[in-house]
Amino acid sequence: MLRRSITSLLVAAMLFSLVPGLGLAQEQNEDMIRLQLDQATVERGYTLHTPSDELIMGIFPGVVHRPARVTMRKGLAEDAMEAPEGMHRVSEIYEFDILTDPIQIFGRDVILALKYHSDTNHKRRAFFWDGNRTRWIPLSSYDVPDQQRVRAFTHLPYSKIAIFEEGGVQEGIASWYRDSQHPLTASSNDYALGTKVRVTNIDNGTSVDVTIRSRGPYVDGRIIDLTYDAFDVIANPGIGVIHVRVEAVDSIAEEQGQEPSSSAPAISASSAIVFDPVNNRVIYEKDQRQQSIASITKLMTVMVYLEWHRDHSGVPFDQLNLTYSASDNVGSGESSIDMSSGDVIAADEAMKAVLIASANNVTKTLARSTGMSTSEFAARMNDAARRLGMSNTHFVEPTGIDAGNVSTPADVVKLVNYILNRNGVRLMTVSASDAISANTGTNHERIITLHSTNHILGSGLPIFGGKTGYLGTGHASFALKFVDGAKQRVVVILGSENGNTRNDDMLRLGRWAMEQ
Repeated sequence: MLRRSITSLLVAAMLFSLVPGLGLAQEQNEDMIRLQLDQATVERGYTLHTPSDELIMGIFPGVVHRPARVTMRKGLAEDAMEAPEGMHRVSEIYEFDILTDPIQIFGRDVILALKYHSDTNHKRRAFFWDGNRTRWIPLSSYDVPDQQRVRAFTHLPYSKIAIFEEGGVQEGIASWYRDSQHPLTASSNDYALGTKVRVTNIDNGTSVDVTIRSRGPYVDGRIIDLTYDAFDVIANPGIGVIHVRVEAVDSIAEEQGQEPSSSAPAISASSAIVFDPVNNRVIYEKDQRQQSIASITKLMTVMVYLEWHRDHSGVPFDQLNLTYSASDNVGSGESSIDMSSGDVIAADEAMKAVLIASANNVTKTLARSTGMSTSEFAARMNDAARRLGMSNTHFVEPTGIDAGNVSTPADVVKLVNYILNRNGVRLMTVSASDAISANTGTNHERIITLHSTNHILGSGLPIFGGKTGYLGTGHASFALKFVDGAKQRVVVILGSENGNTRNDDMLRLGRWAMEQ
């Protein structure tokens, strides 16, 4: 809750404190505004408002690196733009276009605040229209009910966007009351008596299934009251009130193709998923927000490199040598192995450094050896993501050092399932240690020992393959596939506090997943 509140305050402060600069040409009418932002303005940052103030766009310093013409308009035709299933639109449809020369996809987020017209407790999200697939795609967003706005984040320079409300799903405040004779029940004015609903604590992701037994609560702002024992499953009753999401269990089961379980362990990660690839079903998920995936990025880097090698290199993979450059060096605080300019390393051993030790410097060597620039290589990564159906994923560079490499747990599942089909790649990801050689150019061979960043390889869990990621406090991630006979599970967690909590989260969720 504290992190959510601080984020809201910071975003609000930025959105409303950026001020216009000089060199602005403006054109506007009731439905449209167009501004020309000069170099000084884009470097300082700028906030744009539609004439009605229903859409606000915050362009932070460093998002745009050259003069830009920005257009925002509303009242777009909505024929054939069918709402996502089970949702209805509660805002205008807006279009924005940030045009630079050349056109760029931004490595940092543009922040949007969209006004909606609804006073229900139902869940609301921002979506953008994907013209290629002719459907609405969710953006990373969160609701600010007291302002009747949804704040959304995007790296795209052009989109049609709108707010949709999900019928049957509510978000609001819950408290508790004592009723020892009727455990795991609740009071609600919005569901029929006898309805089973799932109540999820939004701040920690834990859930409990309860049956509606009585009416209430009759307190402004509260959407449900739980019996003490039910509240105790998802929060300390001493807190008194919590922010929750409420949805009918029947609708969840229908969506996931199974009867969901409320027994999943509590984890610290802000986003997670447990997926059964054999039966194509989601067993558990927590807040599928788009966020940094850190070194999980390297799985996509390896995929793109292998595709490039297949199409462009006539040299067998284990005979291809790469030459390390000083430009591949990374900061002292970043994961790397001991390499010097001019060192020669075999491509297959470079892959070991990337997948076992998560070496950022050798990852740069691998990508650079293709002859592509960083932006060209990232474009290939984004093309591959689209082919895999990773619609909420974007890459800006191959190592994972940049927080602009973002995805969701559900998207990462698709990458893990695909890349681990390559047995050579998979085996590298489950090697606790290995040794590789680097030739210094004077016929002197130096042996480098690699140690895996996956510190739960000896836990007893049937780990099939995967990758860790870490990008500072609050940005630790883990993606693993488990295989035990016919049973398979992919577990992805994003946004753990640090490496230790990330490992604890994976151990708890992985063990639980293999029991389901």
